[in-house]
Amino acid sequence: LPIWKKPVGLGAKRTRTGDIVILLKTESHDSTASIFSAQPIHAVPYVPPVKKTAFDPPTLVTRFESVGRTAGFRLDRFGEHAGTPLVALTKRTPGPRPRIYLSAGIHGDEPAPPLTLLALLEAGIFDDGAGWFICTLLNPTGFMAATRENGDGVDLNRDYQDRRTAEI
Repeated sequence: LPIWKKPVGLGAKRTRTGDIVILLKTESHDSTASIFSAQPIHAVPYVPPVKKTAFDPPTLVTRFESVGRTAGFRLDRFGEHAGTPLVALTKRTPGPRPRIYLSAGIHGDEPAPPLTLLALLEAGIFDDGAGWFICTLLNPTGFMAATRENGDGVDLNRDYQDRRTAEI
């Protein structure tokens, strides 16, 4: 991006052809006001809607690890829950680059985020334009059971302050 455009966030939209376009929102400065614009930075193939169903977390994590290695990510296993490793992918880029943290799968009844994250990894979206820190599947037991809570009945979004669970 030109120096005068400051990144302020990411978004996504679906095109008429069904592709999902990832948008980088930028802030342009002039002498009177800030103008927000969105410019497409990548397009990925359409990911069909996912029905509420259970998935096999160990198989999904294995796919994340394989695709992550191929894409140049370092893999870190930061824990395990119910026999499924909790995996973080890290790709550091030298120089002054934005650092972006993404996590997926905190609610097991919402399978689209981890599956979309996997599709984005497979499509090569995570380039050297930023440093990437990605937690691929935070709630493997909820994902397997298709429930919001983990296997201990805890909503992980409510556990950040107390940190009672291995996933957080």
